Amino acid sequence: MKKTIAIIGAAGVLLWLGASYLTGFLAEKETRNLVERLNQQSQDYGVTNIDVYDRGLLSSKVTYSYNLPPSLAAMTGYKEAIKYSCDYDHGLIGISYSCDLMSIDAYRQFVAETFNGEDPITITGSIAAFGGIKQTISVDAIDTEIDGGGSIKVGASEFNLMSSGGLDKYDVSATIGASNIIDETSAFNISDIKLDAQLSKTELGLFAGNYSLETDQLAVTGPDETFSVSGFELNGNTSDNVETMDSVIQVSIKRLKNDQSSDMTMEDVSLAVDFTGINTEALIAYQEFARNLQTDLLANVEYGEEPQMDPNQIMALLPIIEKMLGKDLNIKVAIKAKLDGKPNSFDFNLKLLEKMTFTQLSAFMFDPASVLKKINLELETSLHKTALGSNPAALEAIAQNPMFVSKDGSYSTSLVLGETSFLNGKTVSIQELQALLMAGAQR
Repeated sequence: MKKTIAIIGAAGVLLWLGASYLTGFLAEKETRNLVERLNQQSQDYGVTNIDVYDRGLLSSKVTYSYNLPPSLAAMTGYKEAIKYSCDYDHGLIGISYSCDLMSIDAYRQFVAETFNGEDPITITGSIAAFGGIKQTISVDAIDTEIDGGGSIKVGASEFNLMSSGGLDKYDVSATIGASNIIDETSAFNISDIKLDAQLSKTELGLFAGNYSLETDQLAVTGPDETFSVSGFELNGNTSDNVETMDSVIQVSIKRLKNDQSSDMTMEDVSLAVDFTGINTEALIAYQEFARNLQTDLLANVEYGEEPQMDPNQIMALLPIIEKMLGKDLNIKVAIKAKLDGKPNSFDFNLKLLEKMTFTQLSAFMFDPASVLKKINLELETSLHKTALGSNPAALEAIAQNPMFVSKDGSYSTSLVLGETSFLNGKTVSIQELQALLMAGAQR
């Protein structure tokens, strides 16, 4: 009996050792594949190299060197390789790891002076033997003084990332601790910031999914004014339709106040921007254009030159934008806010019924009917007179503008442009509308 138990125990140990060795083998293979995939997108993620991979039976030690992506390197001015080492513990179905920074003298000096040599950043995670990555970056609270008598305080923060082995799905969550920055003339305060995102990579390399960002309080205090925001939330969603993409961004603010602006307070502020039917190829081209433009501008800064916009670059952007003007492109913008308790709103809705070009759009000046057959535009706005209380001239101009209707202290207008157009619920011709616009501009 004892012999049988001993044999079973020995077999269990051998199985565990074999599984750990196999896990370490598979994890090394997965790690090298991961690094190779990341380096294929070095413009976005930078370049990672495995300097040493020392794999043992139950654990491994890996040393990496990492170079920032070109745009970030130009922005920060840091072009040296960042070296860090990771200790891997082999488990039965994956590995867990922790990493430490090995280089960057300036950072080590900061740690020595501010944290008594104890690194405030902890990096831990795990890699499944058959794919799947989890990583957590924890940062201890920071409380340090700066030159001139100011101080920087940041609460403990944490960043969590989960991704599939194929790097095509990501689950991100982060909490940045409350921050307080003070110098001789100003102060900046913000409560905890929370970030969540669930993203997946599309066939063409773009990201789709949901994301959100929120914080309860933000205040900036200067010598002569205080600006504060309460209850800030941002929510977004991007969906992939292969040839086109849809994107919705919603921002809400419970209260916004600027003491210098006649103590005026805005409440229940909301902004919603909705794009439907964005041409995917044009969106990819735009992102590439923006990346190249950023790289060029940062290169100018790096060489001590003033950033300048090349007119040829702007011209190169025009065909990209024109490609976005495809059939069924729909753009919606909705803004609402209470100003000193009075409601104000702005709604804009544009839909292209046919593909448009800049040449066709320019025809609106001399042949508006030809353009209105291809679009549907709706505009509704309501502005309370308190919003212009500090600008009597603007208030008078709106009050006398024939485009607006006055009711209960608010000035509103409703405009629909298409093959048949309407102004404030009544049919209106383009000629009549042009005359009203001219009359309003002359007042």
